Formats: sequence, C-alpha cells, structure tokens
Amino acid sequence: MNDDFGVDFLSNFVRAKSALSHTKSEIAVKYDLLKHSYDPHFPCDRDSIHDCVIEVTQNVWLKIQIKSCYNKSTSVNLWTRGNGSTAPVSPGDNTKPRTNTSYYKAGIHVMAVVTDTSVLYYPIKMFDSERKSFSIKKEIPFTIQEVIEYYETRNNPTRSAVDGVSDTTVLTSC
Repeated sequence: MNDDFGVDFLSNFVRAKSALSHTKSEIAVKYDLLKHSYDPHFPCDRDSIHDCVIEVTQNVWLKIQIKSCYNKSTSVNLWTRGNGSTAPVSPGDNTKPRTNTSYYKAGIHVMAVVTDTSVLYYPIKMFDSERKSFSIKKEIPFTIQEVIEYYETRNNPTRSAVDGVSDTTVLTSC
C-alpha cells in the first residue's frame, strides 16, 4: 500500500479544517460589521489578498484581512505564508515555492482577529512593515470605529502608547 494516501488524506483534512475555521471567522466578522452598520463585501476569489472590504465614506474603502485565534492560539501572522513551511505551488518536477507577501505592503488596512469570544481589530500601520506576526495578548485591540478614526485622524493620541508614530496613510479611494 502506498504511504502517500495517508499523507494526502491528512493534508486534505487539515486544509478542510482550516477552510471551516476561516469561514467561521468570516461569518463572525460579517456579523460584527453589520452590527456596527457597515456593509461588508467579500471577494469571490479565495486567493484575494484581502478577505473583506467596507465603505467607510462615499468611495473610501477599508481593506480587511481576517485571521482566527481559537482555543489558546494568540499569534497572528502579518504575512500571507507565516513561517514559510507551506507546501509548494506545484509539487513535482516543476516545483515552485509559494510567495510570502506582507499584508502591510499589499495595502491591507486592518487585521480582524476572531477569538472564541470576540472580534478584535488592529490597524496594520501600527506594526512595522517587516514584522512577521504579533500576539493578541501583547497588543491593545481597537473597535472598528477606532480603526477608522485612526486612519482619518492619522494620529490618534489615545493610541500613542500602542503605535508611537503618526500615520500619514489614507484609506483606499475609488
């Protein structure tokens, strides 16, 4: 019997479990945004760099990346591939490594982190562009409205202890 069956089965199981976790997180974020009177839009392409967008004012959009931190998990990746140990794009003779993209450099505005009990928001500009991850135990979360105000004012004095710098980034305009 071929040992690849067990590896393939386990790989597919882990992928399905991850997809279910992400779907659960997307629903939690959607509900939270609707509760705060925002209309979230989700891309059709599963491989889109952002998971959701909301229009905060006419033709001004906030790009959101959704992450899950269930059970005792507290670490959130700020790059698409985290630790770099993911499977290659095309296994076999023509194998290519997956690219690792910074959400910060890709233009994501906020990380929405879903825990067992809540949805936490973090403006991505509060992190260094080269930072790989952060712990939700060490960073003060924002409400979605605070994130929007953070970007609108570009320097929220109530958060100076968290981010320490003024922010000159504006949200994405259409």
